[in-house]
Amino acid sequence: MQWVGTPALAAAVSNAGALGTLTALTQPSPEALREAIRKTKSLISDDIKKERENHFGPFAVNITLLPSINPPDYVGYAKAALEEGVRIFETAGNNPGEVIKVVKEAGAFVIHKCTAVRHARSAERLGADMLSIDGFECAGHPGEDDIGGLVLMARAAEELKIPFIASGGIANGQGLASALALGAAGANMGTRFMCTKEAEIHDTIKRAIVESDERNTVHIFRTLRNTARVFNDESTDTSLIASNRHTASTDDGSLAFAAQPAHDPDKPPDLADQGQVRDEKLQRQATREGAVELLGSHDHDSYVLQAQHQEKWKAWGLAKSYLNDEIDHGAANVPLAWQAFLTGMIDMLLYSRSAVWLGFQTGNMVQFSSNIAQFIIPGVERQPLLTLLRILSVIGFFFGSFVGFQLGRRVGHQKRSWLIMSSVIQSAFLFAGAGILLSRPKNEMPSFEWYPGVIVLVAFSMGMQSILAQKLVSPAFATTVAFTATLTQVASDPYLFALVPSEKTRGRDRRMLAILSLCVGAGVGESLLHTRANLSGGLAICAGFKLVLALLWLVPQGKKSGAETGGKA
Repeated sequence: MQWVGTPALAAAVSNAGALGTLTALTQPSPEALREAIRKTKSLISDDIKKERENHFGPFAVNITLLPSINPPDYVGYAKAALEEGVRIFETAGNNPGEVIKVVKEAGAFVIHKCTAVRHARSAERLGADMLSIDGFECAGHPGEDDIGGLVLMARAAEELKIPFIASGGIANGQGLASALALGAAGANMGTRFMCTKEAEIHDTIKRAIVESDERNTVHIFRTLRNTARVFNDESTDTSLIASNRHTASTDDGSLAFAAQPAHDPDKPPDLADQGQVRDEKLQRQATREGAVELLGSHDHDSYVLQAQHQEKWKAWGLAKSYLNDEIDHGAANVPLAWQAFLTGMIDMLLYSRSAVWLGFQTGNMVQFSSNIAQFIIPGVERQPLLTLLRILSVIGFFFGSFVGFQLGRRVGHQKRSWLIMSSVIQSAFLFAGAGILLSRPKNEMPSFEWYPGVIVLVAFSMGMQSILAQKLVSPAFATTVAFTATLTQVASDPYLFALVPSEKTRGRDRRMLAILSLCVGAGVGESLLHTRANLSGGLAICAGFKLVLALLWLVPQGKKSGAETGGKA
C-alpha cells in the first residue's frame, strides 16, 4: 500500500473501528513521516484515541524493507515514529531484525508480514508479537512459493506460537469469517481500500478496479525473483516482455517496440463495445507473443544465461530445504551410534590421564562429593587440584548444554543444519583442547597444571553433544550414561531374548547399539594412549571424528522427505 497509506486513509480506517496503517516509505524522509503521523492523529476522533490509549494506540506504521542498492534509513523511520508516540508497527519484506530490535527496546508492538511459514518462524524468533500471513492471492509481492492463503493459514495455526492475521484476497465479511475459522486472529486488507474516497488514487483507476474481476491481475518480475501481482493493462504487457528479454533488435539493428494503443488516464474505459475490447486484447497478446518470439531468435545467449541462473536458484532452494529439514531420529542410527562411540573414546582418553569424567557428570558429582568429604575427615589425604578439575568439568558441561540449547532453539534443535553446525562447534572445542596439550614442551608428559583449560573445553563440547541428543528426542542415545539408564532399559525390555529383529525389538536394538558403540569407543581411546598419538593426538583424532559426524548428519532421512515418501506409497 505504498503511496496509498496516507493520513486520510489511515485515520478513516481507525475511525471506523479497525486499525489504520500509515506507510512510512510513502514519505520521502523520517522527518516527513513525523508530519504525516501528526496529521493522522489530528484526523482520528477523540473517542477512538481514548478507547485505544491502553492498547498501543489508534493506528500503526508500516515499514517495508525492500531490496535496494541504497536502502532508505529504515531504523531512522522507526525511531521517528517511536518519538512521535506510535506503538504499533508492521514490518514486511527483507529481514526485519534491526527494526524489530529498535521497536521492541522501546516497548512497542510488532506485526511482521510474510509469505511463508518458515519466514514467520524466523520473525517469531526475532521477537515479533504477531504475524500477518500473506497468501498467494495478495496484491503486491506474494513471494516465490505460490502457496495460497488457505494452505498457509492451516500451516500457521499448527506451527506458530504467537497469534497471526490473514492477508491477501480478503475483501468482505465472508473472507474474514473464513480466516477466523482457519485460526487467524483477524484479517489485513489493502486493495479493498484503494477504491475508497480517502485513497489518493485517480478515479479512473478506482473505476477500473471495481469493474474488473478475478482474472484481471497478472504476475510480473518472476525472472527477477521479485514477483509482483499487478493490474493487467498495457503497461504490464511491456513489463512482461522486458522481464523475459532486455532488448529486441530488428534485422537492421534498430530497436523494436510493440505498438501500444493510446491510453488517456482521464478518460473512463469505454466498455460498451465488448467485441472491440476483446479484439484489442487479442491483438495485444499476439503482439506480445510475436515480440517474445522475435527476441528469442536474437537473444539466445541471454536466454541460456537466464536458464542457468534459474537452475542455480533452484539448486540453492533444494539445498536450503534439505538443510532446514528436521531429522527423524528413527532414521539417524548411524550418526547417533558414531556420537556414542566418540563419547566412550573422549571419556576414556581424559579419565585415564586426569581421573575426571567428561560425559558422565553423575560420576563427577559423586567424586566431587568424595573430595569434599576428604576436607572434612581428619587425616585423609586431600587432592585440591583434582577437586578443581571435577568442578570445572561440571561447570563446562553445564555451560555447553546451556549454549547448545540457546543456539539450537534459534535454529531448530532437530534441523539438519543445526546438527551439522553443532558438531562442527564441538570439533572446534576439541581441537582447542588438543592444541593446549600440544603446546607443552616436546617429549614432556602433561602434568595436572595443563588440564584445567583442556577439561573446560572438552566438557563444554560434551555438554553441547548431550543437549543435541536429548533434543533430537532419541530415547536410546539421549543419555551418555549408557551403562546405567540405557543398560537398565535393555535389561527390562520384554523382547530382550528375541533372536529375530523386528519392529518390536527396534528399541532394544538401538539401546544395545548405543552401549556397544560406547564400549568400542572407550577401547579405541585406551589403545590410543599406548601409541605415539597419546592424549593430545587422541584428542585431535576425536576432533577430526567430530567433523566426520557433521558429514554423517547429511545421510538420515528428514521428516519432510519421509512424509513425501509415505504419501506416494
